[in-house]
Amino acid sequence: MAGKDNFFKARMTDEQVRTLEDIVKEIQADTPEANVTASSVARYALEKYIDDYQAEKSGKKITITIDISNQNPDDLLRLYEISSKFRDKVHTEESENVAYLADVIMRGIVKIMPKVLEKKYGKKEG
Repeated sequence: MAGKDNFFKARMTDEQVRTLEDIVKEIQADTPEANVTASSVARYALEKYIDDYQAEKSGKKITITIDISNQNPDDLLRLYEISSKFRDKVHTEESENVAYLADVIMRGIVKIMPKVLEKKYGKKEG
């Protein structure tokens, strides 16, 4: 990281720097034509943080953060099962708008499932 990137690096932990570098590499691999730097990712993150903050304060957005680091994988799998049933019920009994909201909630749960399964069953070989 050079120039503006050093500005961000100086204020981050080593783990944060590694994560930021991984994000940059991932974006560059997905879109090689893009000129992605740590400062551009940091700028985007700050803009998103400000937009989210404003949306929450104005009542236009709900943000839910749940620390699951100490949760049992079986409980998280059960949460997934219950949420799936909830989503299915909402899709058959509620409006499209409510179904959309249920989908957004479900996407958050689905995102964590690979790590939950890895924690429960171990890393998949191959």
